[in-house]
Amino acid sequence: MVARQSELNSQLDLDKGDQQGADSAPEVGEDFDKGKAVTTTASPAAVAKMAEAYMRKTGTAIREIPIVQRLPPKAGSATGRAVAKDESHVAVATSANRFIVVEAQALSREVKLGEHLSLLFHEGRPFIDDERDRGR
Repeated sequence: MVARQSELNSQLDLDKGDQQGADSAPEVGEDFDKGKAVTTTASPAAVAKMAEAYMRKTGTAIREIPIVQRLPPKAGSATGRAVAKDESHVAVATSANRFIVVEAQALSREVKLGEHLSLLFHEGRPFIDDERDRGR
């Protein structure tokens, strides 16, 4: 069984570890606790790369599974932690290896890295649900 597992890992490129994702990730700052943006490029793609790098570096992502960016819902809710941000976008990890990127301006207040957020969506526009956070 171990030999078969090694064979499958090799076929799926799982034996390469985190080397594959390291090339596509931007340079990450040493201290994520400061809440500062890692890059000054204001784009959802840049924030997505920062989110992936943050999740890998801090160990919040499962190493063997790729990190995936989901589209924010049009309606409903989502909860998670802020894992990356710049002047115009915030990435929120909704599970171990999934995150969404939303416009920071729509959130109506400053968000800090690591902050737990409960978001409500209406017609694709996010709002922070502060009432839900107060009960916890």
